[in-house]
Amino acid sequence: MAGKTGSMAELVGSNEGTILPEWVDLQKKAGSLQTGRITENKLVSQSREFLHLLRDGLAKGGNDAHNPAYAGQTDARRYFPFACASGILAE
Repeated sequence: MAGKTGSMAELVGSNEGTILPEWVDLQKKAGSLQTGRITENKLVSQSREFLHLLRDGLAKGGNDAHNPAYAGQTDARRYFPFACASGILAE
């Protein structure tokens, strides 16, 4: 199991250059910028930050958010309400 935890974090980290632009493009196509509540630069910055938090969480606790390793990783858990308020997940 430990091998899978490390490899998933490594996979996200080593593919960030592919994941980030594709994810940002999907968010833009979904209308994230249309509300005017977030700029494209902020969208990219916050998406990059979330990917880093995800990678760190995967490295520490795998894909189980209830894993004790996530106890100190509250930034990732709090990110989605922040993303909603700032417009990343705007409807």
